[in-house]
Amino acid sequence: MSWRRSNWWNIVDGRREHIVNLIMLEKEIEDMSTDEIRKLINYLEEKERTIDENIILNLLKNELNEREREEK
Repeated sequence: MSWRRSNWWNIVDGRREHIVNLIMLEKEIEDMSTDEIRKLINYLEEKERTIDENIILNLLKNELNEREREEK
């Protein structure tokens, strides 16, 4: 296998691992209370965030929005 192909597979494996981690994170967020989600959103909004923290913030906001829609 050439270096390019080997490098490509490493990238694919890294993205696959990242996607699996996001799926696991979404499941953890679903198990959190609404108050916990709000506290985390407030915490993340007040700080300078990394790309990963922005992704987590969006997942939290999506879950909160979904819960608020279900309550109506």
